[in-house]
Amino acid sequence: MALHAFSLQEALFSRLNGDTTLGNLVTGVFDAVPEDTVLPAVVIGEGTSVDDGSKTLDARDYIFTVDVWSAYSGMKEIKNIMKQVYALLHEFSLSVSGANLIDLRCEFTTQVIEGDGVTRHGIMRFRAFITDQ
Repeated sequence: MALHAFSLQEALFSRLNGDTTLGNLVTGVFDAVPEDTVLPAVVIGEGTSVDDGSKTLDARDYIFTVDVWSAYSGMKEIKNIMKQVYALLHEFSLSVSGANLIDLRCEFTTQVIEGDGVTRHGIMRFRAFITDQ
C-alpha cells in the first residue's frame, strides 16, 4: 500500500482553489497561511491516516481538517465559507493521483472564537477512504 496523503492534499487544493464561488469568499486556500494574509482564508489542515485494508484490499482512511479563519464580528461569514467547502468536498469524487478515492465525507464541523476574542475559526473534519489503483 502506498501512502497517498500528498496526492490527496493536491487534489483537495485543486478542487478548493479552482472554485470561483469560494475564491470570492476568501483571500486564498493555503497549506500554511503567509504572515501578511488578510482573512478570511481556508487552510488544508492536519491529517492522519489509518490502515483500513484486508487480505485482498490495500486501503487507508485519511482523516483531515479544513480550517476556515475569519475576522468578521459574527459567525455568518465563517458559516457561509464552510457551507461552500462542504458543497465542494462532501461526497465529491476527487481524482487522487495513483489511487482510487472510494468515499469522501464531512464528519464534523464546529465554529469557535479564538482567545483574542476577534478571530473566528471554523473546523471541518473529513474522512477519505482510499485504495491503491
